[in-house]
Order: sequence, then C-alpha cells, then structure tokens
Amino acid sequence: MSDPTSRPSGPAALHPRAVAMGTWIGESPVDGSDVAHHVLYPAGDGVAPELMAVQARFMGLGPAAQSRLPSVDPDLARIVIAGRGAAMTSQLWLGEVLLAQVPILVETAQVATGAGWTIFSVGVDPWDGQPATLDEWLAPAARFYLGRMTVGVAT
Repeated sequence: MSDPTSRPSGPAALHPRAVAMGTWIGESPVDGSDVAHHVLYPAGDGVAPELMAVQARFMGLGPAAQSRLPSVDPDLARIVIAGRGAAMTSQLWLGEVLLAQVPILVETAQVATGAGWTIFSVGVDPWDGQPATLDEWLAPAARFYLGRMTVGVAT
C-alpha cells in the first residue's frame, strides 16, 4: 500500500469526462471563517479511488484527517474564474490542461477571488452533486484530500 502523504512523480491519467467539480461557500478548517470551497470527485463508478488519490497527492493535497492545510503550487494546479454573471465558470487547470469546469455562483466567485485562494478537496468516491447530501458525503475524512489552491481571474 502506498503512503497517502507521498507525492507521485506525475499526474493521474484522468479524463475530463471522468470527473466533476462542485463549489460552495463554507467554513475554513483552519479558523472557521467563510471561505470558498471546490471539490473534484469521480463523475461515476468508472474511476478507481486510487487514481483520485494519486491525482490529489500529485497536486500536493494532504489527507483531510491531518491538521495541516498544504498550499498547492500554482504551476501544478490552480482555479481560474472565467466569464461574468450567470455565465461565470470555475475552471481547474493542471498546468496548461483544463481538467474540469463548473458554473459558479457570483457570491462564491467573489469570496474566492477576494481571498485569492480556495479550499480545494479531492474526494475519492462519486457524489451526486446535491447540496443536501454534501455533509454526509464529506463525513469520512479518510476518503478526502485537501489543501489551499490559488484562484485567479481569466483575462
């Protein structure tokens, strides 16, 4: 079994259609303040949990059960907010590759861009994307990796 804190030498081979992303405003695990959150998760059962874990470790995320919040190198991965109003999206870039994008609420985008960072998580299990099931899905901390990721605005 691999060390859940070791960093792989390369990214996982995830296809953009195999993953989904969600956003919300929630509590900071560090100080309890309101912060933007992003989560990447398998879009279905076709992605092995181990592959999601490899991707998370490559980005520099740490196990959610640990107390520290690592910072992700923006050359490896970053969030970019693009568009305006109802057409606004949040994009996950791995280097120069767009892996995922999702519509984002203006309020969430403002919190993320105002801070210049987001709490970014990778879940290894599929999620239905419904806010009502989020807390239950997030409950097994051993199934998540997280860190602090840079947020920028598309020019």
